[in-house]
Amino acid sequence: MKKIFFPLLFSLFTHFTIAQTDSSKIQLGDSVFFFKKFCNPSINNNYVFINVHSNEVTSQLVTIDFSKNNNTCFYALFNSQKRNVKFNVGKKLYEVDPNRIFTPKGRKATLKKNSTYNKKAELITKIMADTILTKISSYKLVVAMHNNTNNEYSIKSYMKDSSEAANTAELYINPSNDCDDFVYTTVPKIYQFLKDKKTKLTTIGESADIIFAGFF
Repeated sequence: MKKIFFPLLFSLFTHFTIAQTDSSKIQLGDSVFFFKKFCNPSINNNYVFINVHSNEVTSQLVTIDFSKNNNTCFYALFNSQKRNVKFNVGKKLYEVDPNRIFTPKGRKATLKKNSTYNKKAELITKIMADTILTKISSYKLVVAMHNNTNNEYSIKSYMKDSSEAANTAELYINPSNDCDDFVYTTVPKIYQFLKDKKTKLTTIGESADIIFAGFF
């Protein structure tokens, strides 16, 4: 895989006049990726937004616009506008979901699902996870932005007997909300705060369902 060029997303950042303040090169096998930070250099907030699925352009647009108007920072993984990360080791191709690489259990599961698992591939995948975690570890709150497809993945996916039920610890659903717009957190305190406030998704101005669940 050749070095990445990301003209569309670059043009979006340029349009919204958010400066690139940091860039980390990540090499997995023979493939190269970049994890880039965009914000006003004078900003020193204790929270940050990230996007690791390069194909989720809607979430990128929303976050860029929000960051511009609210003086926040945004990290993005540059991966040729593809959801999954692919890399070759020798003549073998591996594929992982970058949203599920932050624990050994997650790396093993995503390698098995998308290609083949072995310890060497898991350790190579860990390079990307460690790079991302190092960059965001100083923040008290990390908000990972995603977008989904209507009627394919929603808060209903975390209900009993649904596809993500095994990952659900607690679930709050406001029946008046659009089921496609929801917040997913692994921190009980944040879950309770948002539930009590019935917090709206500031980025899109609509009410959000809240889920507290473990994740890979």
